[in-house]
Parts: sequence; C-alpha cells; structure tokens
Amino acid sequence: MIAMKRRDFLGLAGVTALGLSARPAAAMRAGRPDAIDAQEDPRLLHVHRLIEARMAEYRVPGVGFGFVSGERISLRGFGLTNIENPQPVEPDTVFPIASISKTVVATALMRLVENGQADLEAPVRAYLPDFQVADEETSREVRLWHLLTHTPGWEGQLGTPDRGPRTLENFVAGLSDLPRLAAPGEVWSYNNAGFGVAGRVIEVIHDASINEALSELVFEPLGLAHAFTRTGTAMTHRFAAPHRDRDGRTEVIRPFSLPANVAAGGAAMSVETLIRYARFHLGHD
Repeated sequence: MIAMKRRDFLGLAGVTALGLSARPAAAMRAGRPDAIDAQEDPRLLHVHRLIEARMAEYRVPGVGFGFVSGERISLRGFGLTNIENPQPVEPDTVFPIASISKTVVATALMRLVENGQADLEAPVRAYLPDFQVADEETSREVRLWHLLTHTPGWEGQLGTPDRGPRTLENFVAGLSDLPRLAAPGEVWSYNNAGFGVAGRVIEVIHDASINEALSELVFEPLGLAHAFTRTGTAMTHRFAAPHRDRDGRTEVIRPFSLPANVAAGGAAMSVETLIRYARFHLGHD
C-alpha cells in the first residue's frame, strides 16, 4: 500500500519504468497475489529472453526489470551487481536513475504548488530574488514552468561542481554569464541547468537541502523505501555498480558518485521502488 493517496498528493502525468545497469539471475518476488508469472505470459517471457540476449551482446552485467499490467506486477533481476564482487540483481537492488530524477523534482515542486507555496507561472525571481543570467530580460521573465519544460532559453548541459549542501546555491550563483539562446518558452532544448535552478527553488521554499526536500516531499510520503539521493546512503544497500566497456573488456568504473546536480539526475532507486513510484503517477493508490 502506498503511504499517501495520489488524490491527496497532486495530479500529474505518468511515467513508465525499466531500470537498467553475463550470467542471468532471476529474482521474481514469490507469493504475492498480484505477481505475473512469465511462464504464464509468453509476451513477458519473450521480453525476458530479449533482455538476456542484449545483455550478452553488449556485455551488460546486470539489469533490473519491472512491468505493470493493471493491478499486476512483474519484477525480475538479471545478472550481477558487480563483476568483481558478484551478487545477483534483485528487485530491491538500487540503480542510479539518471534523468528520471527530474520527474521526482517535478513531483516535489507540484507538491509545493498544491500546498500554495509555489506557482508555476511565477517568475524564478519570485523565489530567488538575486537570480541572474547574462540577459536581463530572460532573468526577469523566466518562470518555473519554463524550468520544468526544458524551455528557459539558455544552455542546458553545464558542469556542476560538488559543494556539498551548497551545491545548487553555488551553481545558480554561477549562471550570471550564461547567454540567452532563445526567449523563455520559445524553444525546447534538453536542459539540466534549468532543473538545477528548479532544485534550488525547492530548497528555498522548503528551507532544506535538495536531498532532504526530495525525501520529505516525495520519497517518505509515497513510502519509497529504496530511493536515495546521497551516494553514501545508496551504496549501503544492494547497489548496482557502474560498469563500462574498455577494449572489449567490462570493468567497474571507479571512483563513482551520484551526480552533484541532484535535481538533474542524482537520484537512485530499486526497480521495485521505481515501479511503486510509477504506479502512483499512473493513478494507482
């Protein structure tokens, strides 16, 4: 049971979930009445075989897979969390979820909207009075809605130095020389920087770091037990280590940390938790 009813939380569009990270290792949750048995559904069995084939083709160590059909759920792990310290991938194995993190930020901001603490049509300066990019008109006119829809009109792929709890504060303060590429709302262009600004807005309104805000506004109310934004916490659970292919050999990437710009891509979840989160957005209480 999800801890909070969706209708009591917000009304947003849905998301779908397939979490990814060569030996297959299944971890279907047994004994649950809503579980889908792949042996009874040839379509699902075909997907499982396709995953295994692509894992072998691309030398992918581990995959977490989740599927929802109405009230029924299928959860399965394939392969290993780490080729050097092998554990089977299971439904509660935590994976970095990259830009799915942006939906968490949008969900948190919509909670603030629902509570009357934020307005999507309000300018960013209503919450960050000192906000400044190179173009004054853009600085004045850009709104929260533009941040969430990848339309603020500036370059989006910017590095974010890790400054601990002041990461987003420092990131936003460093945008003063960022040039205008288009008027806010005029052009869609994938924009991590816009979500960094949105994350800072959430911090200011909620009076907490983005890590604490996402936990208090989204993870805890929805009962998302395996959802994290801090590397040190995520990696104390069964965690899928990042790997890469180098000269035909798969190796563990070291060192590793979740992205410093939490709002753009710094969350991690298990596929079981991601499915719970997806079901909330699809309207399942």
